[in-house]
Amino acid sequence: MNDPIRKLSPSQVAFVEELTAIQGSMKRFCISILAGDQGAEDVIQEANRVILEKADEFQQGTNLRAWAFEIVRLQAMAHCKRRQREHKLVFNTELVQTLLERSLELDSMQASQMGALKTCIEKLDDAEKSVLRGRYWSEKTLAEFSEEIGRTVDALKRALFKIRKQLRACVRQTLAQEKLHDA
Repeated sequence: MNDPIRKLSPSQVAFVEELTAIQGSMKRFCISILAGDQGAEDVIQEANRVILEKADEFQQGTNLRAWAFEIVRLQAMAHCKRRQREHKLVFNTELVQTLLERSLELDSMQASQMGALKTCIEKLDDAEKSVLRGRYWSEKTLAEFSEEIGRTVDALKRALFKIRKQLRACVRQTLAQEKLHDA
């Protein structure tokens, strides 16, 4: 059987995996730019085509997300210009640019928060990680999970509350430290 994935180098596979992982964010970003226009799917498809065509131009070790989002932005702007020519778009380019900038800020903030959460989860002890995995990464109900680990539902709820509170504080502290470090 001829498998095209096997022909890719490890760096190409890593590129495709990372690109695949950010597809949802790219789509949300595109939708926010287009502000209700139904062309988001077409723009994302075109952006992915351009990204794959230009993959050799991407510098390993730099920020793929930022690079890909810039391509999405350019494709969305081209789409908006086409729509303006067709007299189907009423937004001006300044409004679209403002929406773009705000969307990038929000996406960057979400990425920072997710990174901080991952770091904070790693700081938990094994028992706390086990409770989180059992509750949020499994298909079991709270009652099923509590029975499996031999704890009451109320005890499990209290443990989860404590862990979430601990994670919330850790994420806030981590983000505050990052903000101080960046300043």
